Amino acid sequence: MREALCFLSLSDYLDVMQVDYSKLRDEARTQHGKFSARRLRRMRDSFLALSMDLSSAVRDLPQFHDSHVSSGSVPVFTMEDAPWLASRLAPAGQGFPSVNFTQMLADQQKEQVAELATEDKDYREILTAVASLGASIDTFKIGRIALWVSLVSLVVALVALLLAEVKSGTVLSYLLEWFSGWL
Repeated sequence: MREALCFLSLSDYLDVMQVDYSKLRDEARTQHGKFSARRLRRMRDSFLALSMDLSSAVRDLPQFHDSHVSSGSVPVFTMEDAPWLASRLAPAGQGFPSVNFTQMLADQQKEQVAELATEDKDYREILTAVASLGASIDTFKIGRIALWVSLVSLVVALVALLLAEVKSGTVLSYLLEWFSGWL
């Protein structure tokens, strides 16, 4: 029974991971541009934990299927019509064929973990592009601030130079005297 319960819990675990990825994606979409450092750290930690859990699931799920499902340690559950329903539907040819529920669930888990891996890869690519664009924007902003700081520094240096005393007067007084000679 332990293997059967573990097998069933894998499906729930993958469903929870799917919901967590959806929440992370929705939060990123709705909060875009409104992030604080704390929210970004929390989102990064959530994404990191989900990615690491998913990589473990991608690696461990096939091993679990091979060692437990294929070997028969997980019992085979079959879905079929109830006897009273089968007796009513059989003459009309409307009965449903029996379904190997264990194999169906194993196939569904394989598909779900593959979808999650693809989704994780897509998120990684998007986050890489967004991080690169964010770094470019920050570099551009810092460059503009540095330009303004250098212009202010230049103005301060020029004012200091003009007010500096040279021998008997200031540079500004010499410049005013020189310009007055031109006029």
